[in-house]
Amino acid sequence: MGELFREQGPRIQPVIKRLVTQDDRWKRWGMIALALAVVAGIMLRFVNLDGKVVWIDEVHSLMRVAGYGKEKVVEHLEATLAATETRPAQLVNLSDLLQFQRPPESQGLFAGLAATVQALATDNPQHPPVYYLAARLMVALFGPAIATVRGTAALFGVALIPAMGWLAWVLWRSPLIAMTTMAIAAVSPFQIAYAQEAREYSALALMMVLTTGLLLRAMDGVRRGWWWYGGAIAVGLYTHLLMGYGIVAHGVMVLGLVGWRSPVTRKFALAIIGAVVTFIPWIVTYLTYFKGIAWIGRDLGFLGLLRRWAVGWTLPMFDLQSLYHGVEYSRLFDVSAVEDFTNLGWGWGLIVLCGGLWGWSFWQLWRGPRRATWVVATLGLVPFLMLAIPDLLDGGQRSTVGRFLMPVVLALQLALAHGLAVNLRSRPNLRSKKFLVSYIGLVLVVMMGLSSSWLQLQLPTGWNKYSSYYDPAIAQILMDSDNPLLITGAEKSGRLMSIAHYVNGLNQDRETPFDPQVLLVNKPAVPGLFADPRYLVQTLYLYRPYGEMVDGLQANNWTLETVHGPGQLIRLIPPKHQFPEYGT
Repeated sequence: MGELFREQGPRIQPVIKRLVTQDDRWKRWGMIALALAVVAGIMLRFVNLDGKVVWIDEVHSLMRVAGYGKEKVVEHLEATLAATETRPAQLVNLSDLLQFQRPPESQGLFAGLAATVQALATDNPQHPPVYYLAARLMVALFGPAIATVRGTAALFGVALIPAMGWLAWVLWRSPLIAMTTMAIAAVSPFQIAYAQEAREYSALALMMVLTTGLLLRAMDGVRRGWWWYGGAIAVGLYTHLLMGYGIVAHGVMVLGLVGWRSPVTRKFALAIIGAVVTFIPWIVTYLTYFKGIAWIGRDLGFLGLLRRWAVGWTLPMFDLQSLYHGVEYSRLFDVSAVEDFTNLGWGWGLIVLCGGLWGWSFWQLWRGPRRATWVVATLGLVPFLMLAIPDLLDGGQRSTVGRFLMPVVLALQLALAHGLAVNLRSRPNLRSKKFLVSYIGLVLVVMMGLSSSWLQLQLPTGWNKYSSYYDPAIAQILMDSDNPLLITGAEKSGRLMSIAHYVNGLNQDRETPFDPQVLLVNKPAVPGLFADPRYLVQTLYLYRPYGEMVDGLQANNWTLETVHGPGQLIRLIPPKHQFPEYGT
């Protein structure tokens, strides 16, 4: 054998060297391509930051960053502007409402930070202050534009990308899997959507990933690892209460990997206890001021849940909603009315394709190292079950809301990256089915993510805008109207601020700014006020009117003509026998 090698060695060595060189070139160019996808994903997080509609939750974020509580704003408007039975309405311009979206000019930074914490604690305690304090600092540096507050979320979204790569490295010790994970997270339309939303969910995703990686490092015996883990859990809790789902998932991980008798389990418990102790002040605040969230308990039925779950698993890879933009009433998720757009057509093909990729990924994960399998499975499955079981037993839609599923999405992306990259680590073999499926799948996922993310960034709205999805259409109807007057209840003022933000963005390209007037009304309805002759020269619209207002107007023979049903915009026409001059 040795003699044969000596004879044939000079011929064989160049062939081996060429194969090795080709293998290295394959890996090198593959890593460069993945790195370019990461760079593209980072850039996409900052594209058109102020272009999309500022939906109602973001309006509330801007209020709290500015130091205003929603209830305080409504009380102020009811006391000073809104019409009552004994006080006539005081008309204001739509843009005037945006004063509650920026801090007072005379407010100092430290006073502003304190006001932000107070507004959150007393008005919205289910949202702890970490993200909002970071946004307030950004506002102090760059001004109170929506791009600044969304830019804060984008920075957290950028930090998530290397954090995902680090967690993948901790799990598999593979540079290719780590880079693939970063690329998939970078181009994911789901992650980009929440990196461009003025809420704390990109920060929550970052803390979920960091705490999971720190837990694994602590279990490996890293010096002061449990201190780092406990501190990160505390920061995570002060980022969002959904970090609690991550804690439960971590507990299952520890029990599954080392058992409850292990010293590691005791150290984990001590770290969690320490983190929770630091969170007690906000727990007390939450129990004192939290008023509940009614919409999460609206029942979809079993088939409705299945449909939303199926649509939802496309979102980490492809923004399915962007394909239906322009189709009338095409909102995929309607958490307020629980009536979704159902005519998906060939969109079901994308759902099946994405489902197949998830199935392939988890099959590959199951065949991989036990620790990685256990970590990824529990990170995704435990939070999902904690949301889905109450929905199935008691009714509700918790498990269908994208932002609640952040740890599930992270687990899916880790599984997908491992499943696609694990068969690409060796020399290319075009005859291997696993290699071909992995290679084609990875190219497909990256290209779908990039194209879908670019497409969604050009649109004025998106699936994650939920109840404000149709506000751009409402704004356009108003802009096409002759001298519109928008009438609504004072408690809907936040909804008007969403429209005001969008109109403000459109005004940047107009020579004459559009700024319609607004008439706010307190309950009970006072339809006689709308008959003021000053208003009859305008096009009257009701926007999201409360029931008493509609009943009172109809009882007084006013005509209510629905202009945009899902957006709840109604044209208001007075009785002709009382006001024959109207409309002439």
